[in-house]
Amino acid sequence: MQRPDRGDNLQETLQAPPPKLVKVEANLLRLPLFALSTKGLRNLDGLEINSTLTRQGRTRQFTLRVTRNTATPYPGPLARAAHLAFLSILTERGFPCENPITWNWRDLCRRIGIAYSGRTAQHLKRAIQSTAGLMIHSEDALYSKASGQPIRTPRGVVLHLYETVAFVHDPLPDGREADANYLWLSPWYLENLNAYFTAPLDHDFWRFLDRRSTIASRLYEFLLLNFYSGTDLLRLNYPTLAQFMPLRPKRHFSEAQRQLDPAFRLLAAQKVLRDAVWQRKPAVVAELRLRPGERLATRSRLLPGGAIQEQFANAFQVRELRNLQPPEWGIVRDFYERWAPEVEHRPTPKELALARLLIDEHGQAKAKSVVPVVVASLRQRWPEAKTFGAIVPYLPDAIREVEGTEQRTRDRRRNARRMREEEEARSREKERQTVFRLRWQPRWQALSEADRHEIESAVLKGNPHLRKAPGILESLCLRELAQRSEADSAEN
Repeated sequence: MQRPDRGDNLQETLQAPPPKLVKVEANLLRLPLFALSTKGLRNLDGLEINSTLTRQGRTRQFTLRVTRNTATPYPGPLARAAHLAFLSILTERGFPCENPITWNWRDLCRRIGIAYSGRTAQHLKRAIQSTAGLMIHSEDALYSKASGQPIRTPRGVVLHLYETVAFVHDPLPDGREADANYLWLSPWYLENLNAYFTAPLDHDFWRFLDRRSTIASRLYEFLLLNFYSGTDLLRLNYPTLAQFMPLRPKRHFSEAQRQLDPAFRLLAAQKVLRDAVWQRKPAVVAELRLRPGERLATRSRLLPGGAIQEQFANAFQVRELRNLQPPEWGIVRDFYERWAPEVEHRPTPKELALARLLIDEHGQAKAKSVVPVVVASLRQRWPEAKTFGAIVPYLPDAIREVEGTEQRTRDRRRNARRMREEEEARSREKERQTVFRLRWQPRWQALSEADRHEIESAVLKGNPHLRKAPGILESLCLRELAQRSEADSAEN
């Protein structure tokens, strides 16, 4: 789903005073939570962040571990945009921020900058559920401004970003049926918003950047908080900055520049950055020196400070958590994501055993390919089915269909490879003929008319019909000339 590129000329945004400032909580401006790309989301189970933090003169180790609910994918770019849209609703309602947030799909799409449709609403619902399903474990990583203390979750206890989400007709916490879409932010997050542990983000400008580069919009968030207090220079090792995004750090200097320079150029053009200077450092690829542009430097002077002074060590490490569950878990999860995406389901031992048997008999790749086929069959033949176990009667037909599709795919690839090889052979032969003609055509032209007539007569003796095909006749004459020349050379 692509976002419409409205307002490519930023003058539209700049000429709409005042900018739409959104209060964004400081912890999640600094620390990465959402994935910046949809690539690999289905296999991303979470992020684990480890570093050393100096906050208000105290230095301590911290860990932040964020994992997804097994019924939903890890939240990506759409979930990130929806979260900022919710904060824009909250900001417009005024202080203090209060639960719940209510919205309709058309308004939410407008705030995100995407066209409304029923399909879009379903994508958004899924993205919001993925954020609601996040489980956050903090060991001194998050900060509570209200208590003035870092947040440490006890063993077995997790935080959430959203306490509750209810869509139209869903049951509400008080038992009533929802007459609109509702979202309750978690207490720790709402308390930080009301304690002004925030920074003001220009939402229209953020959307302008995000349409062009999710890295640029994420850098804007990160730099906004770092330059908010008036800092004139930010020095970071390249791997540290990459992981703050979060991005996988590159191993080579040129690769690192290709990864970040497009975003730096965009931010410099929009006066978020004055400059971004790379300095090679083999141990860490490079050190980056970033200076605020007019957009951030001016804002830091005009707006009151609200963020706690923090400094992270350059040994900032983000580890992607992938495939925390066994393969059979993914098979069952994929079934429910296709069959009943609006329902959060945790696989049962019986379902996992069935999926394991499917993998053992047919392999993981084929088992994964069978799921969408058997779901399509169920929708036609047993639409009232409720559980993963309902696939059993339809598995043989689905497996035969998958195997037939695989065989047709192999046949197409084999035919395509054969045609490609034949085309390459024809191309090589054509090239060989061109080289041959370039070599022997001048020699043929240099022969006397009598010699040419003698060679033509020799060729026509066995092929008299070639008198009507002068092009082919000339080619055969050139070949005869080459054979005679090579024979003379061999005799001499």
